[in-house]
Amino acid sequence: MLGKDAAALRREAVRAQEEGVEAVLVGSGPLGDPFVLLAGLSVVVPGLTLAARVVLGEDGRHPTLLAREATSLDLVDGGRTVLCFGPPFGDGLDEAIAICRAMWRDGAVTNGGPVYPVPNGVNRPGPAGEDSPLIALDLTGPGARDEAGGSAALTDMVVVHEEVRSGDAGGGAALRLERV
Repeated sequence: MLGKDAAALRREAVRAQEEGVEAVLVGSGPLGDPFVLLAGLSVVVPGLTLAARVVLGEDGRHPTLLAREATSLDLVDGGRTVLCFGPPFGDGLDEAIAICRAMWRDGAVTNGGPVYPVPNGVNRPGPAGEDSPLIALDLTGPGARDEAGGSAALTDMVVVHEEVRSGDAGGGAALRLERV
């Protein structure tokens, strides 16, 4: 979503829901943090899946923090959260996903690294449901599919594909979520 301010973002999300879109994807940008923005959208678009897009390294957040933020959003939105990793994925992708999943499943994690060491990560309370949040990989950029293709993490998750919207005069794109 590309709203120029928070009100425009809300209008865009409501319009998308009215058009039958099932999920919205918000990344870091001029409007701020995707988790905060999606929490605000959660009340105006009930039923939509809410995906926060982050880039490991660029975003500056350790996977333990991402897991806790996704948990908070998941509790606010009632189990509709997707944590979406965007390219470049880097060497720590599998490790980051394993950390997030352990924190959601077990409420705690210890990890020796090598990219994201965690001595004693805690995530309490847990997410809204057993199957949430979901993990996604954004495969819309050039080379993203090839880069993620060797990832052992490409199991039991959602991938994001780009599709051209028919009838869109602006030649815009829609994102399709696919469970793998």
